[in-house]
Parts: sequence; structure tokens; C-alpha cells
Amino acid sequence: MTNDDRPRPQYGEYATPEEQRDAGGFVPPTDLPPTVAMPDAATAVDGRMAAPRPPRPERRTWDVFLTTALLAIGAYVTVASAGSFQQLAAVLRESYEQVGYEPYTNDALANGLGAFLVVFQTVVWIAAAVASIASLRVGRITWWIPVVGGVVALVATIVVFSVAILGDPAFTAAAPGLT
Repeated sequence: MTNDDRPRPQYGEYATPEEQRDAGGFVPPTDLPPTVAMPDAATAVDGRMAAPRPPRPERRTWDVFLTTALLAIGAYVTVASAGSFQQLAAVLRESYEQVGYEPYTNDALANGLGAFLVVFQTVVWIAAAVASIASLRVGRITWWIPVVGGVVALVATIVVFSVAILGDPAFTAAAPGLT
């Protein structure tokens, strides 16, 4: 017997891998690099290993505030412009009078395009709001989504106004270079 100051071994603590193998116990691998970490006991569920949870994204207060403000501005613009778009022919007629052109005559085209703009801008705003909320929930930077929605709505408005104006015979007759 050796004179050893260590406490008495429990459960084969001081056994060599060969002694453990002979006893039928678990043999820890000896060729693993020292950087391999064993999972915590807290990750085990019913004897099986649980999938590691992804880190929770940090909440960016400035992004939430900016996204909310941009969506609020978009909602205001959508609601405020709906009245003018529903009466687009009357708005164009008044604009023609102020410039000195003949009265706007293509009322059916202008009112149809105005109704389209109301629906289109509402759909774009709803899509931007839904995408923004989904993006905020997963912790992504989101402010750009309402900006893209606003740009899409603005481009559509410019195109619709151009079609309504260029579709009027009074404008094409009065504008130089278009005839």
C-alpha cells in the first residue's frame, strides 16, 4: 500500500482508462482537444440534450421609435390624401384653371386612377406595417421598411398623376412639344 495523502477514491476517480475498461465503466476519450466543453446539466432534458437557445436579440429603442414614427407619418399621409385622390378629376380641373389651361376633361380616367391610388397606398402601408412588426419582433433593424413603402407609394402617385394628366386632350393640346 502506498502512502497517499489523497482522499479515498469514489466511483473510480483515480482509476486509469484500462482499469475503467476492465471494470466495465465509462472510459473518457483521451484524444479530445482541451477546448471541447461538456454541456451543462441545465441543458439536459429527460436524459437527452436540448437544442441550445439562440441568443435573444437586443431591443434597439431608437429603431422602435423611428419605425413607429415613420409608420405614423405614412398612416397620416395615406388617410389625408385619400380625399383628394377620390376626387382626382376635380383636383386636376382646379389645377388646370390655376395654370391657365382649358378645363380637365377626362374625369372617368382621373377618378378611376384616384380610386386605384387610395387602395394601392393603403395596401402598401399595411404591408409595411406588418413587415415592420415582424422584423421588430425578431430584433432586426427595421426603420428602412416604412421608408421603402413610402418611396413605392410616392413613385406610384407620380406615375398615376402622369397618366391622368397625359391622358387628357386639353393638356396635350396646351403643352408645347407634346403635339
